[in-house]
Amino acid sequence: MEKQIDVAIIGGGIAGITAGLYVKRSNLSVMAIDRNVFGGKLAKLGEIYNYPGFEAISGPELAYKLMEQATKNDIELEYGSVINVTKQDDGLFLVETEEHMIRAKVVIIATGTIEKQLGIPGEKEFLNRGVSYCATCDGPLYRNKEVAVVGYLDTALEEAMYLSGIAQTVHLISKASVKEIESDKLSHVLSRSNINLIDKSDVMIIKGQDHVESIIIMDLDTNDEQEIKVSAVFPYIGQKTLTEFLANLKVETRNGYLIVNKDMETNVPGLLAAGDTTDKKLRQLVTAAGDGCIAATSAIRYIKAKK
Repeated sequence: MEKQIDVAIIGGGIAGITAGLYVKRSNLSVMAIDRNVFGGKLAKLGEIYNYPGFEAISGPELAYKLMEQATKNDIELEYGSVINVTKQDDGLFLVETEEHMIRAKVVIIATGTIEKQLGIPGEKEFLNRGVSYCATCDGPLYRNKEVAVVGYLDTALEEAMYLSGIAQTVHLISKASVKEIESDKLSHVLSRSNINLIDKSDVMIIKGQDHVESIIIMDLDTNDEQEIKVSAVFPYIGQKTLTEFLANLKVETRNGYLIVNKDMETNVPGLLAAGDTTDKKLRQLVTAAGDGCIAATSAIRYIKAKK
């Protein structure tokens, strides 16, 4: 079945839905496509304390409000995985999903990222109950408590430093040795008295009852194990984008993230991107919403220029 619309938005998180709302207000037809639940990462978040307009709101509740607003504004919501996106000779994009072929004048990519998981016992079981992939979001919940950060990339070091201003102790668990950690942030980490760097070690198990209570770590040199009491675990071993379907368009990327200009335009005319899937420094709900607004404005301008 083939459909034709003005703007196809791939991704139904806060960036995608915000873009959809702005496009719809310009009386253009718009469809948002998501492979899972609309709301994106919101559905996995616990309490959110840093989104304007709400003293506190849960991720699922904010996701529901987004869906409700999208529905009331007649944004067409399509569940399905995007398999391929190509640009036709007539300048239109062809978006192929499992069930539909969608022809669109503009495509906005807002698929976000997914976290690389540790893949250990307890990680999934304690999600939002001590396991979090967002220190900025959930760190304040663990003020004056002991927490663990897992990883040795820049992001892990940055989050460990951030948490050191909140938590009593931050145990930074690194597979790499201190000598192997190539980051200019390492000296800052080592200077923090409440960051306990445990190198050449790996987390094997996350334990607890209703909430995270401890982790089992193993020394990679000796295979000796020890248990550390913590109230939260923040894995930061990297993220990956969900943009494989763009392979035929030769979109410029950096470290897997889509490169955009200040108007959220990629190097492919008519192909825009917003939110966490773009190459940027700060990835927050409010910045994703702002990206969505900018992308929508650029999409509207692009379509009007073609008339």
